[in-house]
Amino acid sequence: MLSARMTPEREVLLNRRLSEAISQQPELERLKELLLNLGGEFLVAPPKPDQDIPMLLEWGFLMSGPIMLNVMESSSCHRNVASVWIHLDT
Repeated sequence: MLSARMTPEREVLLNRRLSEAISQQPELERLKELLLNLGGEFLVAPPKPDQDIPMLLEWGFLMSGPIMLNVMESSSCHRNVASVWIHLDT
């Protein structure tokens, strides 16, 4: 498992951003609790309010299976995931 510890300064910055994001979108607090209870270590706030979070909280589910590292385009998480799913059918 790849694991990199963030610096204390980075953690303070990301916690501040998450607190600000939660004040704009309170659903993030519930998402954070759910994900960390599943074994996550940290939730990084989205850069702006994410309209899909309420739907994710209502309809999201845990998937199991093997994990494979697939290095893809940086800072394009949603596009990268969509690409993976599209290619599963081919």
